[in-house]
Amino acid sequence: MLGGIVQLANWTVGNALGVYYGCASHRSLPALPDISAVDRRPIHFLRGMLHFEPASPFLGTLRAYGFQPEVFRFTREGERNRLREWRENTGDVLRHFIERPETLGERPVFCGHSAGGLTVYTVAALAKGGDVAAIRDECPGLEGVSLSALEALGRRLSEGLFVSLASPLRGVRLTRVGRCVNRVLVEPRLPLLLSGITAPNLEAFYGRVRRRPDEVIDANLVSNDGTPAFHGGCFSKISSLIIQGGMRVFSPFLDHGSVNDGIVPMDSAVLRGPAQVFAGFDHLKLVETPEAAMVLVDLIRQVESARHDGAPLPRRIPCPVS
Repeated sequence: MLGGIVQLANWTVGNALGVYYGCASHRSLPALPDISAVDRRPIHFLRGMLHFEPASPFLGTLRAYGFQPEVFRFTREGERNRLREWRENTGDVLRHFIERPETLGERPVFCGHSAGGLTVYTVAALAKGGDVAAIRDECPGLEGVSLSALEALGRRLSEGLFVSLASPLRGVRLTRVGRCVNRVLVEPRLPLLLSGITAPNLEAFYGRVRRRPDEVIDANLVSNDGTPAFHGGCFSKISSLIIQGGMRVFSPFLDHGSVNDGIVPMDSAVLRGPAQVFAGFDHLKLVETPEAAMVLVDLIRQVESARHDGAPLPRRIPCPVS
């Protein structure tokens, strides 16, 4: 029964996304600088468990400001079942870059939205001295990959920049209802789907990898507005309601505290180490609007500037967009 519900949710959200991105009349690009494609720096965008696509104005703004966004495509099975556990997604990502190293590009940027930030953390840990054997053991699909291949990938990633976007890197707490539903219905059929993002589980994972997110993530963008905004025409609004509703299926299971972005509690997304911006976008708008893309570009530039000058990284950067 649960499997049928999951597939129905996948089908419904997938179709809603298709309508939303095809018909949303409010999505228009402002006048932006035009930078030649040959000058663009690759930015690999890693989606979370629900695999929400970044919207075209968001991606277009990144291109206009000198980046070439590459939205990672999971395996056919992974794309069909959107509600995959993040470690399976991470195995897909690492295996892809080992098999096709040319797709990394020069000085790549890795951005992970939502649970995709946990994948970015793992990639960053591989590049910055994490336990390679532990990473291989923890990520399904890497069983046949040699340690030497993973180590070689880590060396190629050493010049990368790693950015998390509204990611539950410090773990979430399940509500009483969430714990009950997870124990009785979810965990027996989809192990680690919810419990895999709780604080104890993630802390144990970080301990085995021997690197914490604060040590390897370079920049962190925190979304702190949980109020969804609905724009555009009739079809756009209906599909947006379906998507926002699909995102909030998990909300009754997560202890949000007082501030959240609609699905990720702020206290689970804030990090102590990297440069950090708090932006007033809900969970989905963080990868939809030109304004959100400009915040991301500004964050990346400030981190890169600090690296170039040898200056200490800024810890908290004011949001440049009101």
